[in-house]
Amino acid sequence: MKPTFIKKDEIKNMNKSFELINLATKVHIGLTNYINVHNLIFKESATFKSLIKNIFGKGISGEELLNYSENLLPEWNEIFEELEKYKREEYLNLNESEKKYFNTLFSYSKSLKETINLLIKRQIFLYQKSINNYKAITSYGNYDELHKEYELSISKYRTIGEKLNSDYRNLL
Repeated sequence: MKPTFIKKDEIKNMNKSFELINLATKVHIGLTNYINVHNLIFKESATFKSLIKNIFGKGISGEELLNYSENLLPEWNEIFEELEKYKREEYLNLNESEKKYFNTLFSYSKSLKETINLLIKRQIFLYQKSINNYKAITSYGNYDELHKEYELSISKYRTIGEKLNSDYRNLL
């Protein structure tokens, strides 16, 4: 029986897949951090219990919730920089399934970053409304529009996420 050997080209291709999985892991960590902030914000600002806590001064302030959402940006800027660098430097070396996966990962990350920007915009609105800024300029009708845009953005990144999972299976 002859031994089988892995060829250098196969190792090179395996390394590209591992690099893509490493990028995807960073995106997943960023997603987890976003979801944790999203859940905290909605837990602290959208329930009867949170209303009672806020009345008695025991809730998390709107300013803190805004800060939590804004603190997601440096991580997502870093993730996006890394994806853009990878695209500039390595994209042409990828095979077709790797390119497809990377393109979907890039779209997914872009959609998530847009969702985070909308979350921040939403929190800015709520915080400013809570301190009575922009009384004449903003209304809760504007908030409804912003909230709908945010919900659509969530739906968009989830849809792309399903495609990303499918592309991942084809990558392996």
